[in-house]
Amino acid sequence: MKRLEWLGKIDDLSALPAGAGAFFLRDKDNSLLLADCTTNLPAQLIELLGPMRERTAELRDETAFIEFAATSSLLDAAVAMCKVTAVEQSRLPTSTGHCYLGVRFHQSPYVTVSSFTIEDYYYVGPFTSRFDLHDVIATLSALRQTPACKDDKFPCERLADKLCLGFCVESSISERISYFFRYLLQPNFLLLDELHETREKQMDNLDFAAADLLDRQIRALDAYYDKLCMFHTTHQLNTTIERDSSLIHIENGRLAWVQQEKGRTQILGRPETHEPSAREYLAFDKSQYAERRAVYLALREETPGLVRSLCDNSVQRFAEILKGDTHADS
Repeated sequence: MKRLEWLGKIDDLSALPAGAGAFFLRDKDNSLLLADCTTNLPAQLIELLGPMRERTAELRDETAFIEFAATSSLLDAAVAMCKVTAVEQSRLPTSTGHCYLGVRFHQSPYVTVSSFTIEDYYYVGPFTSRFDLHDVIATLSALRQTPACKDDKFPCERLADKLCLGFCVESSISERISYFFRYLLQPNFLLLDELHETREKQMDNLDFAAADLLDRQIRALDAYYDKLCMFHTTHQLNTTIERDSSLIHIENGRLAWVQQEKGRTQILGRPETHEPSAREYLAFDKSQYAERRAVYLALREETPGLVRSLCDNSVQRFAEILKGDTHADS
């Protein structure tokens, strides 16, 4: 582990080794402010501590030291991160940008973006950017007329302008569950395939402006559905990965322990053993995001069939859960 005194110089961050790694931001008293892992150490630290990032200004001002460890992969970076946090037993603060998507079926607003999971919604997340999540809501609303309600007043101007299918006045709860689930709560790869075909036709017809817009929408949805696949996959993921001379054990999508050379085992965390509530079936604590993301990306690369199978099983299970929604039609 290497240590750098943070003096506010971006050049110091640019000089860090490019590639995967774990990093730890500490204050002047050496208290841990943030632990994270990334595929690109200098880029991620510049993103966090750069002068143009207003929402991380407080973190930038409080940081006095940066500790980092370069690794060969994101999963190894996550292991390095958890080795430190397991020892310090800290509940780590996370970026204020982390948020959740909330979806409900019995009243508008049907879709919301929230920092917490305390209201009467089914939550998905955490996501790292509110802007990106609002972009997904707007994109699906434009392409498939999914809800994008501003408040609980209905019907609103979106219905009058034919930008919405009128869920608040013309649909049953069971119909809303089916439609919202199709586009918002499961990875919809068929939709992505349809949009790619549409874009190819636009290019063939030399409609470059429409093709460019659709390309941006496809990228937004592709990233969203990949995150959805991660949330579906990791809460039920239990496996052991062999990496070089180590064994890495994963429980419920989180790093549990690593066994290194000569059989020495280090506990990395205490993954939850309880079943998540229906409302938080696809929602995890914000502090778990980096760890779960690293596990998911490693498994997606090395065992894509396992990831797809776990995701498909979770989608089916969640669909059954939603059928029993307490607000469903009588």
